Amino acid sequence: MTAVKNGDRDPARSLAYPLAGRRDFCVCRVRVDLALTTIESFDNLRTAERYMNRIAVRVPGSYVVFSQTSRQVLAKVVHTIPTRR
Repeated sequence: MTAVKNGDRDPARSLAYPLAGRRDFCVCRVRVDLALTTIESFDNLRTAERYMNRIAVRVPGSYVVFSQTSRQVLAKVVHTIPTRR
């Protein structure tokens, strides 16, 4: 996105406001090298947490909900396959 400021036009939008279509809460899978791989993103934290829990049951691993705005991990779940004895 290129922001242009012209005397005859509206001032350029501030990037402090969320961009249209951007969803703040990303459900990410934590990789072995501590990299985050975004699986899906949502507008609502509770919806993101529910999705994270559902996906962790289907595909075991470590997942987090990451906020794009605050740049913080807001929720985490680790689901492993039970070992048989």
